[in-house]
Amino acid sequence: MTTSHRSPAARRLAAALLAAVSLPLLLAGCAPQSEAAVEQYARTLESAAAVREASVSISTPLPFTVQGSVWLELDEHVTRESLDELRKLACSTDANASIRITLEYAFSGGAALTQSNLQKCWDDPVSFLEALPALESHAAEFSSVTWRETEFDDGDHREIVIQPLAPDAAAGAALADATLAALVDQTPTEVTVGLFTAMAESVDEGRTVAQAVVGLAGVVLVQRATYNDGLFVQLATPVAGSVEKARAYLALTRPTLRVLGVVDSSVEVSGNGIPGQALLDAEAMLSAEGVVDAVSVSADYLYVRVSSASKLVDVAELMEAEGAGDIPIRYSVILEAGADPVATLQPGRSGIPLTARELEDAATVVEAFLATDRLGRIDYSPEIVEVFVAEDHYDDAASEEEFVDIMRELIDDGVVTGSYGYATVNNQEVPLD
Repeated sequence: MTTSHRSPAARRLAAALLAAVSLPLLLAGCAPQSEAAVEQYARTLESAAAVREASVSISTPLPFTVQGSVWLELDEHVTRESLDELRKLACSTDANASIRITLEYAFSGGAALTQSNLQKCWDDPVSFLEALPALESHAAEFSSVTWRETEFDDGDHREIVIQPLAPDAAAGAALADATLAALVDQTPTEVTVGLFTAMAESVDEGRTVAQAVVGLAGVVLVQRATYNDGLFVQLATPVAGSVEKARAYLALTRPTLRVLGVVDSSVEVSGNGIPGQALLDAEAMLSAEGVVDAVSVSADYLYVRVSSASKLVDVAELMEAEGAGDIPIRYSVILEAGADPVATLQPGRSGIPLTARELEDAATVVEAFLATDRLGRIDYSPEIVEVFVAEDHYDDAASEEEFVDIMRELIDDGVVTGSYGYATVNNQEVPLD
């Protein structure tokens, strides 16, 4: 047991605060919320035919307030009728606390489906009941299912996330198709099963995409497939002709399906977004020209790695010469494999790419500080130049003073100008004028 000791003044203050909070509640006829009320509420819901077991977790963020999370494990024979009765019971039963409800269904293989954050009188659709038989037949393939359904003014939205035991895009697409096939409505649905994701405007659209990926996997090896107003596919191997074969198959079998891109495994794709064709073309061009040490692509940027500051200008000049100067690039200067970047450079808040002229100045900045052998990192954008002394010299006043002198010299030479928002050394601002 922990005992706290407070002064008489502190106890009087606590008592005054208690009275200040309690009196309005009593005058309004409101009793303070209680943990016991949450427990009793859960026991009441546990009596419903749809519920196998109920459990609770409780938090008290403020005095006299209780937030209760009620977890309801559904009976294996739950029906639409019994679930509707549960909802009516949950809504009509008083609970002197804030309540959020999670529904859970356990499959025979040990996996479970959950739909969380339902209000006490929930209006959110609960359509997972329709999909339970289909999911049960595939229960050996996944570890969990997260089901979310939300009502908006412009219609409902559903999100299904299935965690597969094996991250196979084709198997994920097949499981997504089986799940969607069981649903009776056409609610816009986002379904993710491992390396397959479809953000579809309807259940039928989601099934069309899933079936296209399953069919494609019978022709080429599919590593990843993402659909969001168009399909992006990454193949599992860099086999010559496989990209063309995949595109031809999709054009022949799914002529109305919009295909945003098909790439092989030689293209490094960052994140879960879909890169546009211009980004993919720029990535292919830089890879073929050999001016970079590494390049990857995301939905919004190219990520370029170079081993010297001088190569920054080479990349930008090549991009401009190829008519791709409007492609946003984030650069990293990494002097040797496995090392941390000595400089990162990225477009500014406007998103306009760094030009070759801007990168000439950036290269000058990087090389000036690299010459000290004490550079930790430079973060560079059109709005700010941040320089950090290496960690083992970070508290060395002489090194910091030398870095400030270098920054001032770069400012005097017009390399770092007033067009920047500010420049710093070890988080200390260096005036630009």
